[in-house]
Amino acid sequence: MRPIGKGAAGAVSVCRNIIDNEEYAIKEIDLQYLSEKDKKSAQNEVQFLKVLKGPTIVRFHESFVHKNSIHIVMEYASGGNLAQLINKKLVSGIRFSTHEVLCNLSQVVMAVMAMHNKNILHRDIKTQNIFITKSGILKLGDFGISRELETMNAKAQTCCGTPYFMPPEVCLGKPYDSKADVWAVGVILYELVTLQKPFESDTINGVLHKIVKCAYDPLPDNIDPQIKMLVVALLNKDYNKRPSIFEVANIPCVNKEIQ
Repeated sequence: MRPIGKGAAGAVSVCRNIIDNEEYAIKEIDLQYLSEKDKKSAQNEVQFLKVLKGPTIVRFHESFVHKNSIHIVMEYASGGNLAQLINKKLVSGIRFSTHEVLCNLSQVVMAVMAMHNKNILHRDIKTQNIFITKSGILKLGDFGISRELETMNAKAQTCCGTPYFMPPEVCLGKPYDSKADVWAVGVILYELVTLQKPFESDTINGVLHKIVKCAYDPLPDNIDPQIKMLVVALLNKDYNKRPSIFEVANIPCVNKEIQ
């Protein structure tokens, strides 16, 4: 029907199934010019989508190869993405309410729990990869650089992801684990509260320096104390002191929204 996005990994279009008349998103990845590493990344995405199921994860329907391209057919979230919603709030000057912040956060937490339950790291959690359905439900997607670890204690070492959402250990090139995804959830929480990213700069190196060395700007005084406590916990630069996603889910204000 129409294109809706294009990135390094391929183009996404909205298509209509002529059998059930439903709309789906189809991601087309041209394999012809991809390196072996990128081909593996595309295949990974298909495998992860098949395995991952949950009310806040983009639903996989099928995949097929046609004319040197792999096509991944997924649920279509017609409400755009969380980055666009935050930008609309920024333009309007109206912030999310405490309830909206916790409701949005809990849906992201549920998605990450589903991944970590299967020892899978997303490694590129960001507002652009959180899609919104027609009914307003958040869905985590884009699993192209996800990685499966043999156990949750195993450490990954490849530096990947989007700089704004990278934790200090990744910026420093150190081994990292599931707590890297938890940091990214903290960045999203901070942005839901303030409509700004916690660490910003005109250059990538500037962003990385701030993530490793600097404190984020303090939250406004009128922010709910529970949310302030959550931001402090999730954006702890010491990953040993950062909670797991399961511990985050058990924090009363988050657990209440999940229930």
